[in-house]
Amino acid sequence: MIKLAQAANIGTIAGLISFSIFFLLSLAGANALISWNYLICWIAPIWFIISIKRIRDREMEGFISYWEAFRSVMLSGFFFASLYSAMVYLYVAFADPGMFDGMKEIMMLGMEKLDGKVSSSMYDKMIEGVDELTIGSFCQGKYVNNLIWMLVCAFVLAGILRKKRDIFDEPLA
Repeated sequence: MIKLAQAANIGTIAGLISFSIFFLLSLAGANALISWNYLICWIAPIWFIISIKRIRDREMEGFISYWEAFRSVMLSGFFFASLYSAMVYLYVAFADPGMFDGMKEIMMLGMEKLDGKVSSSMYDKMIEGVDELTIGSFCQGKYVNNLIWMLVCAFVLAGILRKKRDIFDEPLA
């Protein structure tokens, strides 16, 4: 069984790698809040596969049940989502607040294309929603989205990582 400390290490490393890419993208001039999110969202699952497979093969005699793997991915995912969202919040709130304003401008430009295609009350609600968006609420939404993504990944990755003990692998007593 993978220990809590191991899951915390796996999730923390995934969060640091993801934030490092976020940071490098922002240094390169990209608005990392909008662009490249698809790249960043695959880092954690790939790291989880590598790490949990390594623990399974080295410390668990090569076997892990579906639910142990599921639990490991979810625990690691919790640490990943918490750290990554907190670091994005701190960076955007204190180091580069203009990134958030740029994201809101891009969202507004995208919604202007919807003007006339949706009802005026719906359009007004959408504009109001973007106006009311704060860095905190955005990062809270990012945290929840990451947790949901980790739940989906946990179901899939647990199936990939599980390896049942064969009845012939049991030691005879």
